[in-house]
Amino acid sequence: MSGVGKQDFIIIEGANEHNLKNISVNIPLTKSTCVIGPSGCGKSSLVYDTIYAESQRHLLEFTSSVYGQKIMDKPNVRNIQHLRTALNISQKFYNVNPRSTVGTVTDISYYLRSLYSLIWNFEHKTTYSEGDFSYNNPKTWCPKCKGLGKTESIQERLVVPNEHLKLSEGAIKWYAGDSSSLPVALLEAICADFKIPIETKFCDLTKEQKYILLYRTEERTYTVKYKTPQKKVRNRKHSTRGALVEIQEKYKQLEKPSIRKELEPFLAEGICDLCQGAKLNDTIADVLIGGKNISAVESVELPELMDWINEISSSYKHSVIGDMVAYLCNTIGERIQHIISLCLPYISLGRSVPSLSGGEMQRVRLARQLSCALDGVLYILDEPCKGLHPKDIKHVVNIVKNLTTRNNTVISIEHNDEYIAGADWIIEMGPGGGPAGGEILGEYKPKREAESTYSFNDKSSFGETLIFEDIIYHNLQHINVQIPLNEITCITGLSGTGKSSLLRVIYDSVSQQKAIYSKLYKGGQNVGRIEYVEQSPIGKTSKSTVITYLDIYDKVRNLFASTEQAAKAGLSASDFSMNTPGGRCEFCEGTGWKKVDLQYVPVNLVVCPECHGKRFTDNILEVKYKDYSISDVLDHSIQEIKDIFKDERAIYSSLLNMEALGLGYLKLGQLTMNLSGGESKRLKLAKALGKLGRKHILFLIDEPTAGLSKSDIQKVSSVLKQLKEQGHTIVLVDHNVGFIAHVSDYMVDMGKIPGNGRKSSVIEGSPYYVYNHPDSSWS
Repeated sequence: MSGVGKQDFIIIEGANEHNLKNISVNIPLTKSTCVIGPSGCGKSSLVYDTIYAESQRHLLEFTSSVYGQKIMDKPNVRNIQHLRTALNISQKFYNVNPRSTVGTVTDISYYLRSLYSLIWNFEHKTTYSEGDFSYNNPKTWCPKCKGLGKTESIQERLVVPNEHLKLSEGAIKWYAGDSSSLPVALLEAICADFKIPIETKFCDLTKEQKYILLYRTEERTYTVKYKTPQKKVRNRKHSTRGALVEIQEKYKQLEKPSIRKELEPFLAEGICDLCQGAKLNDTIADVLIGGKNISAVESVELPELMDWINEISSSYKHSVIGDMVAYLCNTIGERIQHIISLCLPYISLGRSVPSLSGGEMQRVRLARQLSCALDGVLYILDEPCKGLHPKDIKHVVNIVKNLTTRNNTVISIEHNDEYIAGADWIIEMGPGGGPAGGEILGEYKPKREAESTYSFNDKSSFGETLIFEDIIYHNLQHINVQIPLNEITCITGLSGTGKSSLLRVIYDSVSQQKAIYSKLYKGGQNVGRIEYVEQSPIGKTSKSTVITYLDIYDKVRNLFASTEQAAKAGLSASDFSMNTPGGRCEFCEGTGWKKVDLQYVPVNLVVCPECHGKRFTDNILEVKYKDYSISDVLDHSIQEIKDIFKDERAIYSSLLNMEALGLGYLKLGQLTMNLSGGESKRLKLAKALGKLGRKHILFLIDEPTAGLSKSDIQKVSSVLKQLKEQGHTIVLVDHNVGFIAHVSDYMVDMGKIPGNGRKSSVIEGSPYYVYNHPDSSWS
């Protein structure tokens, strides 16, 4: 970009945050810049931890005078010039409040409630405020569901999810656990007392035996020996009744967080039987405008809502309130159109935010920005194409161009070739991840590459098959699907056609070995286990680390506790835990960080001043396993420390899986909340691979290539093909056509029509057949 003055750039000099190696780079203002490179190469460290963090720090400089303290540390960068106020439209948006909906986060619900209030009061001389139409108003919400439209109840099918399992295998989930745990000890005592063979499948039990285990109201007391989660042996008396009786009794205290956590596996949502999902009391639910109450309007898909808005605007065009109705309708319509333009026509205003994928939520938030009159802002986007079919990418590219024409600057982290080609400037980072990254490999204008040609598998015959007939679930309406075992099946289709919903149907049906959300299911009797690698984020707290997520921390702590040094000092495995008092640093509670969390100020983590990030007290750090302290194990990369566990099969295989998936540069003590989307997805897969065993496993994976560079995708492809060669079955949802062509043996395409209006059949068969079918999403 020669010939342009330096004032037209954000100038970064000497950035050293995380793995950045003293890099300097210029980012053009009022342009769209794409930062590319493999996972862990430093893209987020540059964009979020340096540029965005420094913008936030400047924004909060005045706050420091109010609080009388420094709020945020300066990022490890020598200098940044011409930085603008930054808005983070990332996928790491943890909103788990079920009351938060698409309508509330976009403010469309506010204007819609105002419209209802205006028209009703004009026509009926009744005084209803905008707030009276809110589901969050205790005066007007449904008294039973309190404005949620749904209620939770205990479901027997979740207490006994698979009737074909033996009691000893955890058929009754209330009594499932490790062989030495309290639930298993109680089950053994009950079975011995009532002479019920514990090796019997639940489906083979008599009615009387099932009653004793599930519905018995008579309380009996047993003295049982078991181990606590901290591996401490207990020998105590415990009283027990039937599993469902005990669960229903605890259900009365569901508002307690500990009880909710305990009962979560047995709870299922259903439509509130009082308001039938309307969320409001009868008085407000009876308020109809254009023949619909506000709940009905918020439940329809956006194109239908646009039709209703246009009808209302036309109906009151010549009335006294015509101008005000037109203003509200135009505002609502404009905001709806922005959401539709971002390939989300199938979404409704009442859709709960926690139910949205990361990609959907990011696009909803982006649509909200399009409705604002802001200019001169720096927008930061994290994988804006995540979850999108290739045909939809052009819409996102156009939205970004719209932002830059309004004098805004856009910096994106993205891997999609079409999106990258639509940017104004490219910053390439690498060459690898972790210590091997952190460098600028190039800065240049994008080059439009020639379109690739793909060679698809044309396999025509398959062996054993999972069969699902007449599926009815969410926007899947009366569809039939087959999934061949011992193959790799790719589920494709436009956003909103039900791909992730189909994964859920497969998971629930196979795990429970019966038809769930369908009229017929068969063929899964030889599936030994099912692993679901879904889209939900991992590690939302500073307590969640790579080592805890992989479930190998207990084994590592036991190794340290078995050393001669630990024995002499009287230390147990719990003393090497970050999560329990004992050997951890109590000032930071074993996190190595202190959190600065003030109202209206983003959370900021600073290194603990007591342990200096080591997490443990000095006496714990003196204990060494093969010359490494527990802190060393947590703070070295997996590549560096894996070989010290060569003789520990469970630990070593987990670390090898991480390396095979290109995550060897991560540290075991790294916070999972700070991992990129691509890293999180592969960490989930690595954890699943750590449970392989000898049984036939069905892997369900939602978008395995999301957030990955080409080199990372090759690693994932290799792992998936190895799993298939070992006799396992893989079913995945993805949009990367090159990846799909490379790995798929079978393809299920959900078609071109998103939402409830989609066709009642799918196109399935060989990838070659489906990709070239005139009715598939690819044609």
